[in-house]
Amino acid sequence: MTPDDLNDFLLGSAGVAGALLGLLFVAISVSQDRLAKSGRAALVVAVGGLTFITASLLSLRREWGPQGCHAREAAFLIALVVTFVVQIIEGARLIADPGHAGAAQTIGVLVIVCFPVGVARTWELIGRPSIGLGHELAALVHGAGQKAEATDAAD
Repeated sequence: MTPDDLNDFLLGSAGVAGALLGLLFVAISVSQDRLAKSGRAALVVAVGGLTFITASLLSLRREWGPQGCHAREAAFLIALVVTFVVQIIEGARLIADPGHAGAAQTIGVLVIVCFPVGVARTWELIGRPSIGLGHELAALVHGAGQKAEATDAAD
């Protein structure tokens, strides 16, 4: 059970994260020309991200041992690798052609997609219940099936 003070902190943090995500949309739309002029930051962040994933894989390999990793964690890490590789490619395009608006737009989309993924992953890691659309639809179908079985059993 989490302390009441921590609940308030988490609620406040969620509000701040939502506000920052909104500001990110505004910043990208207002300064789109300036963002399209340089890809160096995207390149540096992507290389740093790949370094982090390499360290994570080595750490997880040591922790999991010979039994290997779980499919969900492997899929998450593979998705991160793909994200960072795309970011490296688009960052290199921006360095080669600072006016390449498509590359800047792709990097902007990656940043925006990574925020909700990060929030969802954090939610999962702190042990909160899954509230994803797929999970909720499965729960509805499962609940409806149980209700029908109970009604049939009562008849």
